[in-house]
Amino acid sequence: LRMETDESLQQHRQTLLQGLMTQTQALEKNSFIVQQHAKWVDKFRDAAIWNALNELEIKQLLEHVAPLVVEIETDEMTKRFDALSYDLQILTYLNDGKQVSFAEKIQKIASKLAQKTAIPKVAQEIPLLNAVQTDAYWANVSVTGLEALRKSFRDLMPFFDPDKREIVYTQYEDHFLGIATEQNMLYQPQKVLTYRGKPTIEVTTVRLAFAELFQQKLNPVQTQFLESIIDYFGQQGMLELKMLFKPPFTDIYSGNMRQLFDEPMMEQIKEIIVRVNRRV
Repeated sequence: LRMETDESLQQHRQTLLQGLMTQTQALEKNSFIVQQHAKWVDKFRDAAIWNALNELEIKQLLEHVAPLVVEIETDEMTKRFDALSYDLQILTYLNDGKQVSFAEKIQKIASKLAQKTAIPKVAQEIPLLNAVQTDAYWANVSVTGLEALRKSFRDLMPFFDPDKREIVYTQYEDHFLGIATEQNMLYQPQKVLTYRGKPTIEVTTVRLAFAELFQQKLNPVQTQFLESIIDYFGQQGMLELKMLFKPPFTDIYSGNMRQLFDEPMMEQIKEIIVRVNRRV
């Protein structure tokens, strides 16, 4: 979007950039993990550098800054909808045919939310929810129009029925900024791995499930262990608990898992793994 002359698109780009810069500048300097990447964190605290990122700088952001960012939003469905919306904006900007299937996902969400008129917030948005379900709404939809839709829908997502979550979310490289993003948050881009006969799950979904653990004080080995769990899900789709005591996890820490994590955290890890397995 940097070269776009459309004023509304430029404003949208600046809003996205500001969100990314704010999160980078908010990183705690005294954090042990942040200090390990201080060279790059300090570099990208400078707002001026964000105006024209080159390929090397994007790579540095993804490798050294993105993993440090902590998500502020706590509602998982809201975060997922943000990701879906940004993906659709990218596809629309690129005029990619995949945008049709993404629009259909939002139509399904609107249809289910429209059934919850007893909730005041939802009732106020019924005209929009009904409009989104029509083909006419999508005929000439723009990137900025989709951003307005995202802002209107995101406050409704906590009311989305958790027992009927059938929408599949994916992630594409952000061609607005050259950075994979989810709700203004930096993430490492992960290719969707599909295996015949294998269950699959988005790496971003797994990372969100473990987000609370990453907010705790972890040593480098603990962090690497959790990252390996996320990578394993991305490659295999599911993770049996017994695998935690086999390679590749024992390659990181050869001792007992109970020596690496205290009992409460160990149980929390197991609960998250079971929960993620159920989503596959």
